[in-house]
Amino acid sequence: PPNAIAYGSGMIRVKDMAKSGAVITFIFVIAISTIGYFYWKLLGF
Repeated sequence: PPNAIAYGSGMIRVKDMAKSGAVITFIFVIAISTIGYFYWKLLGF
């Protein structure tokens, strides 16, 4: 996996990967929640 290669190079720390992963997760949770909200309204629930 690319993450293992990057970590193995020693140029990226686990903290850096966790930080970027947390940001991406937050963005996608907001996006999926927003899409789901409007989709359910579209279906009439």
